[in-house]
Parts: sequence; structure tokens; C-alpha cells
Amino acid sequence: MEEIIFGNKASDQIKKTPMYQGLSLLNDYLEAQNAPEMTFYIVGGFAMIAQGLRDGGVTDIDYVGADLPKDIAKELDRIGLSLDMGAGWVNNDLMLSGSSIKDLEISTGKLHFTKTADIGRVHMKFLDEKDLLRMKVLAVDTSLSAVELGGDFTRLKDLPDIARMMEARNLDMLGLEMETFQYCIADNTYLLIEDFLKHHDLEMSAEKADELTGQTDRFNIENLIPKFEL
Repeated sequence: MEEIIFGNKASDQIKKTPMYQGLSLLNDYLEAQNAPEMTFYIVGGFAMIAQGLRDGGVTDIDYVGADLPKDIAKELDRIGLSLDMGAGWVNNDLMLSGSSIKDLEISTGKLHFTKTADIGRVHMKFLDEKDLLRMKVLAVDTSLSAVELGGDFTRLKDLPDIARMMEARNLDMLGLEMETFQYCIADNTYLLIEDFLKHHDLEMSAEKADELTGQTDRFNIENLIPKFEL
């Protein structure tokens, strides 16, 4: 069952962000064009901000679903550039382009978009915090698996989000493992998370990831913290 936590107004937390301003401008465009209403199923950082799990700031809006119509995508790019967020600030890049919620659930388990907010013709449905936490753990796990196969570890930035959501839910490592173990495949996912919980230091976690994956080259942390965060 959906919970309309914001009613027709977004929370103060997201109203302060440039992403909210961008969606307001998108609504202005839709109204001017007399275009149909749009619904975004939102995961990642913007869903965390909306639910008070992360402070405001700049993040992209990751949504699950089909590619946007070309005119909408073009307008969103224009809006993003005007607000110094860049093009592509609203995207469905977390999986293959156009993947559905059911496609995503094959890897993540059942997802629940239980909280909503509206800005005129723009409707937002946010992934709940339990599922957000599971997706963050899976992002770390998938990236560690890629390293084991010769790729790069790129999800260092997810560790503070995991710690923040565990604290909000009063969840310890055993509880985290019980909720997520059936979806993880890398051997060292929980060791890396547990190490971060001890030190809360990304530099040390980068070294730990090196150690756990047998890498000899140090990760460049500056390259792992992009302008946009999931």
C-alpha cells in the first residue's frame, strides 16, 4: 500500500535541492505543452534525500523504467545544463536501458515503491529504505565481483550510504547479512562493509578493497567520487 508522505508537496529536504527545481521546471514544460502526466519510480540518492536518509546536495535521479520520449529527454538535458547539473541528470542507467521493475527484481528481489510525492503533472514514487539498503549492498557486491573478474571497483561511495541506512534502521551486520545474503555473490562484500563501519574512512576502505581483491594498484578516491552519486 502506498503512503503519501508528502501529499501534493515535496518534503522540505528535497525542496531545497536543484533536482526538485529541475522537476518543477519539467512540470512547467508539461503544462505548457499540455503533455500527459509522468511517473518516475525513483531509486538511489534522490530517494534517500526524499526520505531523510541523506542530506541534500546534487545527485542524479535514477529511475526504473522505459527510456524517456526524445522531447522530454531533450528538455531535461536543457534544464540540467541551466541548473549546473549537466545533461543526463534524470536517467535509467542502473540497468540496461528500458529495463522494467520486474527485470530489476530478478537480481534484487521484490521492490516496494511505497512513498510518493507530486509536483503537478510530475509524480514520484520512491523505493523504500529497506530495499534501498539492499540495492546499495548489491551495488558494492556487483562491483567487487567485477574486480574478481578483472574489472574495477567503482562503488566506494556507497559505503557511507549503507552505514547511514543501517543506523537509521538500527541494523547490525548480522541483520544486514540476513536481509541481503541470498542476493550477494562476491566473497568479501560484508568484510568491506564491516571494515568501513569500524573506521568510517574511505581511504582506509580503498586500501581494504585492494587487500580483499588482491589488487596492487591503489584506487584513486578522487576519481571514485563523481559529481553525481547514486
